[in-house]
Amino acid sequence: MKTTLARSCPRLFMFIMVLTLLGCESGDEEKTPTYTSLWNSTFSSCGVNCHSPTAADGTENGPDLSSKSSFYSNLVGKRVDNDYPTWASFKSGNCNNINFIAPGDAAQSTVVTSLIESYSINQTSCTSSFNLHAVNNTTITDKATQDALVAWINDGAKNN
Repeated sequence: MKTTLARSCPRLFMFIMVLTLLGCESGDEEKTPTYTSLWNSTFSSCGVNCHSPTAADGTENGPDLSSKSSFYSNLVGKRVDNDYPTWASFKSGNCNNINFIAPGDAAQSTVVTSLIESYSINQTSCTSSFNLHAVNNTTITDKATQDALVAWINDGAKNN
């Protein structure tokens, strides 16, 4: 009497089936964006014109966003009231007590609530910061860019 492999070793058969299915996964799944991809596509143009020590537009006492390294080191885990008190005294906006970028929590990150309207609406303490960026046409309206920024921060805001 012939016995098939599936009948004689059901666990082995299931294991092989799972491995086969995993091997057939599409390579098209979304990957979390990197800091480098966000810098190159979105933020590299911001720091040159605003938020730099020489801006003379009211942002010069805040975080220096003029280079890739300063953008990251001056925003991740930093906030106005702790890290930029001189700027806080005259800054237009009301997000002084939350991190600019809170790794793992885009909804509690000033960068997101200042640049993406739907987050600003849900985080009412940052509405005036969003409005200031909107007046200067510096909000993020492209859905793919919004999603990329949120995904990167929610994934831990790695310097990659």
